Amino acid sequence: MTEPNANGTHPQYPHLHFKAGEIVSAGDQERLAFFRQERWIPYTRANEITRDLEDIIKRDQVSRMPCRIIVGPSNNGKTQLGLSVKRRNKAYVDPDTQCPIVPVAFIPAMEGPSVREYWSELLTALGISNDPEAPLVRNKARALGFLREFNTKLIIIDEFNNAVNGPPKKQREILSAVRYTTVRTKVPVACFGTKQIRSVMQLDSAFLNRFKTLALDAWQCDREWQRLLIQMEAMIPLPVRSGLASAAFAKALHRAADGCIGEFVELIDAMLSYALREGEQSLCPAMISESGWVPPRERALL
Repeated sequence: MTEPNANGTHPQYPHLHFKAGEIVSAGDQERLAFFRQERWIPYTRANEITRDLEDIIKRDQVSRMPCRIIVGPSNNGKTQLGLSVKRRNKAYVDPDTQCPIVPVAFIPAMEGPSVREYWSELLTALGISNDPEAPLVRNKARALGFLREFNTKLIIIDEFNNAVNGPPKKQREILSAVRYTTVRTKVPVACFGTKQIRSVMQLDSAFLNRFKTLALDAWQCDREWQRLLIQMEAMIPLPVRSGLASAAFAKALHRAADGCIGEFVELIDAMLSYALREGEQSLCPAMISESGWVPPRERALL
């Protein structure tokens, strides 16, 4: 039985994580499926934001709990960061009280600035079935009650730019509802979205004062980017090292993805699919265009 190297790599394919090396000889679809598994690749700025949110989760309740706005370009890993915090703080049943404990309530993208939808989505994030068309006051009371009962320590609202995408009156209503939640329950809230949400939050000075902004900016083509490429290459089940982190290849990948991690992952997926179809043993810069990839800045012009 093959055992991993001390550093977790595969003895036959030392450029690969052990699990990636184990399926190098598998079929194309199995290798693609492995690469497409949801996984979190940590990096410095994401780690800093994660530590900040973890610190908030561990704090004792006080009258004014710290809240956050996490802003960054579209498709730059904000959702994955939020989900990674949720996975690190999984719901469980208290063995003494048999009561569910939900440390992190994660609300995915809402359709728009609807307070009714907000309370319904919050109940769903807590694992509570509900009728979205029920009287608003009922779902509101239930959500606030279950936040306390389930000892929730953080509410994450993903794609918050969707929730505030509407006329000013609706925007104020959703901002007020979110702020009301943390004021009444002492549960902190972290809103993830694009930088445009900052201008919307100017409508509610109390909201803006309570929420500190943290930026998850687009990547620079630097050593941190190259470290990310090394981590990514370790999960690409090809037998020959591609050298993604080499200077020329790293620059080409950065330009093709516009420095956004989500675009980068999709780019590598396209290149890997192409390499498997063509029977290639590794990736190369030419595959960026050969795979049919169109950079996001060019897509916007189509």
